[in-house]
This record gives sequence, C-alpha cells and structure tokens, in this order.
Amino acid sequence: MFDDVYEKKESGLGRIHSRLARVRKILIDLQQPGSAVAIFDPQFSPEEQPEQLLTVHDAEITVEKYLSPAQLAELEAKRVAEEERKRRERLDNWRERGLEEMMGGVLEIRKEDELKKDVPKPAFLLTGKPLGHWTEDDKRLYAEYERKVKELNEEREKYRKVCR
Repeated sequence: MFDDVYEKKESGLGRIHSRLARVRKILIDLQQPGSAVAIFDPQFSPEEQPEQLLTVHDAEITVEKYLSPAQLAELEAKRVAEEERKRRERLDNWRERGLEEMMGGVLEIRKEDELKKDVPKPAFLLTGKPLGHWTEDDKRLYAEYERKVKELNEEREKYRKVCR
C-alpha cells in the first residue's frame, strides 16, 4: 500500500518537475529570469522516505578522508598528468579557436538569442548630434534604424505570444 502511494506521488512529482522546467524556460524567454528562480520545487519530505534515514551523505561527514602514501602519490601523478594534458590542449586548440573566431563560440544560432539582441544605433545618435544638423544620409540611416527597431519589436511580440 505504501509503495503504491509512494510511486503515485513520485510520478506526480515527475510531471510537476517537467512542467516547472517548461515554465522556467518560458519565463527566461520572456526575459524574466528572477521569476524563474522564485518557483518552488516540491520534494519528498524526510518522513516520506524512511530508507533515507539510514543513508549517510558526503556532506554530513566532517572528518577528512585518510589517504595512504601510495594513494597520495597516485593522486599527485594524476594531477600532474591532467595539468600537462591541459597545457598541451591550450597550445593547440584549433577547434575551439576556429569556433570562437567564426561563430562567436556557438554552433547553432537560436531564434530567441537573435531576438535578445538590440539593433545598433547609428554613430550620429551615439554622439548626440542635434536634429537640425542631420544630413540627408543621417535622416535615411535614422529611418532605417527605426524600421529595424519596429520589426525587431514585432518579432519579439510574436515570439512572446507563441511562448504563452
């Protein structure tokens, strides 16, 4: 009887966790990450897991583990080998270097990443050039900038509606 109830609650918690993960992703896509962190994750209480009463977790042990001299030597050899491997990897890491140079370190360009980027302002706007001193070219660039901002905002709104 207890096992049946436990399994039902476990499957229910699994469904809840998957839905909460989806909610968190949507909140992040809507650029509200603070709300995603504040969502409560339901867990089993200690009374519902009697087998956990006899289990000792590593965090509960406060004494440092004893290592024999042979184990210490083995750990030191592994550490030195790992440092050497990392050093060699840093010297000739053509894959990461190529990915970083060509694609900014990302293999796939996701739509939500593109929507998070803002349209760059024209240089004359950044310098604070007065409206009366704008040339025809400046006016054309500003109109194009406004059009791109409007298109980006429309795309963002469409994406928000799709996520809801």
